[in-house]
Amino acid sequence: MDMIRSSLRGVDTATADAVLTTELACLRCAKSHLANFSWGHGYEKTFIAATHHKDEQIQLSALGLLCESVRTTEPPPPSSLPLLLTFLYLNGATQSPNFRYPIITTVKKLLVRIRDSSYAMRKQYSKSKGPDPHPTVTSYQSFLRSLVSQQFNALHPFSSYQRRHMALSVLHLLSSVFPLSSNDTPPVGHKSSVDEGCLTKETFIGPVFEFPKAVSVNQARRLVYSLRDSYDANRALVLELLACFPLDSHGLKDQPYLNYLNASFYACMCSPKAVDCTTASYLLRLLLRAESTQFNSFLQDRILGAEHHSQNTSDMLENLDDNSPYWVAVSRLLLILQSQLKEAKEDLLAATVQNPLYGVMQSVRAALEEAKEMSYDKEICRVTIAKTIELCSEVATLASPVVCNSSPEGFLPGAQVFFTHV
Repeated sequence: MDMIRSSLRGVDTATADAVLTTELACLRCAKSHLANFSWGHGYEKTFIAATHHKDEQIQLSALGLLCESVRTTEPPPPSSLPLLLTFLYLNGATQSPNFRYPIITTVKKLLVRIRDSSYAMRKQYSKSKGPDPHPTVTSYQSFLRSLVSQQFNALHPFSSYQRRHMALSVLHLLSSVFPLSSNDTPPVGHKSSVDEGCLTKETFIGPVFEFPKAVSVNQARRLVYSLRDSYDANRALVLELLACFPLDSHGLKDQPYLNYLNASFYACMCSPKAVDCTTASYLLRLLLRAESTQFNSFLQDRILGAEHHSQNTSDMLENLDDNSPYWVAVSRLLLILQSQLKEAKEDLLAATVQNPLYGVMQSVRAALEEAKEMSYDKEICRVTIAKTIELCSEVATLASPVVCNSSPEGFLPGAQVFFTHV
């Protein structure tokens, strides 16, 4: 590398960008042709310089040099893996979506190489009866744990949206490449050599890394807290991440914590802030998946505490059984909506501040989206949907003067009463 730099300094037209681009091209050529290529101090210096560069294309070239390989199953050198942590730390807050997507795509190539090459090394090691685990595989596992920890540390409340989105994207990538394995099967791309009725030592080679097992209880709860993110793209990623590991093994089914989540859901659902109402819909999905029976009991307690609910809707609950908990949740949310609707008809302004209707309606929509994936009785579905349409029509009739009002000062309930008397 020193020889390349000295030769380029003699060219008058060679700028710093041209020198750096040439160094990256030479490194890529050496990596593809040299079997014993290793990352030395000079190579790391070039990579760090490219990572700090203002040109995104040069940064992507440096990342591609680190992650890509002509041989897709070539084991990445463990000494080069900390450079990826440096790259993600420096470029995790990028504001360009056109830059974030290539980063995730390129990092996936490296993770797939780690997964496939680790399986091949462990398979060969088991045949030679060498010590377990393989030292290179141990380095990979240590790196992956560091990567998980780094991305969870980026989810603190004071980080920017871009950094949180990048961290969640990397975590989602890890969950897809290294899922929780229910049985010892080889990774995608490898064919098992086990004959029918014959089990060899290769059968018992488990995955090199399982993302759900690397997530601690505090990290899982940090994910739940991230549902309060003000960006839907981040909240959707959080919900997908929470669905990839068993909730009971990460402390999300502890009774005190579930009580806290139930109370947080109801507070967000009744909040006048639209962001909190959207958060409630995501918490609803999580609570239904975690412990639907307890969540329905919590809703029932809130219904009994309400002053207004009709006998017709109460009769609808009697037709539901414990085998349809999602539809029970929809029906009980409709009871809460009906109670709030009656209060809004008496005093719309007070209801807007205390119990806005749109929070419950968003939760009803989220519960219906979850319920449609479950088995259900046609009669239960028909009655529930009919009641939903009826209540939505009443809400539309009540809210139409506000929504359709075109005056600059907005809808004034007192003015409407005054002009009616006039």
